[in-house]
Amino acid sequence: MEFDIESLSNDKIYEEMRTPLFLRIIKNPPPWAFDTIQTWDAQYLSQARIFLHRHYWTSQGSLNVFRVVGTDCQRYQNCSWLDFLALDKKMDINLSLQNKQPEYYRNTAVKLPTMYFNTFDGINYYISSDGNHRTCIAKFMFYETGETQLHGVTINHYDIDESFYRLYRELSEK
Repeated sequence: MEFDIESLSNDKIYEEMRTPLFLRIIKNPPPWAFDTIQTWDAQYLSQARIFLHRHYWTSQGSLNVFRVVGTDCQRYQNCSWLDFLALDKKMDINLSLQNKQPEYYRNTAVKLPTMYFNTFDGINYYISSDGNHRTCIAKFMFYETGETQLHGVTINHYDIDESFYRLYRELSEK
């Protein structure tokens, strides 16, 4: 998707989105802003579940927001982080809230509403269920401030025994 910086900066319909953070980002986006939001592979989890070595869950986790690479929400998959920030219909509300309460993103308390993340490897995270807009905003906000850690989030870490799963698939194909 492409957007017109002039329209975003001046058009009345984008008025609610024009927070200081938003204006700085659209005028000078970070290099990763053009990265494609990847797809969480729920089908893989379903197929490999019998090879689940362990499942770690926490409702009070922390993660490096720059390691969030995707989402399970089809609506936001395959667009860039910048397009999501600039073009999503609900972003204006969330940008306004970020402008009024930036400490929400820095606070270590459990995020309400809950922000959910999934991971297979503990390195790359995918947004799950809720938190797409806030995660996107946190990435841009923390880029400017030099912060990395988003606290008080729910994390599901699925540790699949890849070797056995790969062997199972190879034998199943024969």
